[in-house]
Amino acid sequence: MLLSFRGVAQSDFSFLTREQLVTLNREYARVLQQERSRRIGRQVEVIFDENLLYATYIFNHELYEAKDIYHYGDRHSEPICEECAMVAELCGYSTRDDYKDIAELAKAIFMNFQESARHGELQMNEFYTYVSVSYVSNTYVVRMAALPHNIVDQESPIINSFNKLIINTPQRGKYDKR
Repeated sequence: MLLSFRGVAQSDFSFLTREQLVTLNREYARVLQQERSRRIGRQVEVIFDENLLYATYIFNHELYEAKDIYHYGDRHSEPICEECAMVAELCGYSTRDDYKDIAELAKAIFMNFQESARHGELQMNEFYTYVSVSYVSNTYVVRMAALPHNIVDQESPIINSFNKLIINTPQRGKYDKR
């Protein structure tokens, strides 16, 4: 299934398939776990939280449409709830479009954030065990949480919004090996 948006041609392979998005999340979690464990000197746990992915992807879509990777005003400055205070969010943009596979893309996202002291510090903070990453046409968002995200009701507004962004026909994505 191609993850795409209104007004974007299905032939635009800057958008990952649903399967590729899940693979990207698993690869990013693996890279993050390896790097944290190496840095800290002991095994640490990093878990891809699929329930966190829905909101991450929708926010990534908003950034893509706004053509702006910066957070909107003070929207994120004050946590709405106690659980929200335990979530970190990183937004980035890649000028490259020639990654050989999903694993290379996951590593590049990790490395791009490591180039910034502030982002790198957040990314390496083992307090954030649960992660999700979204990639849309060279923009990406990583969300990390201390607690697993609540299971999302399949009829919730967030799932409905997520599903509206999905084209329900199988498509080959940019990183398919065929």
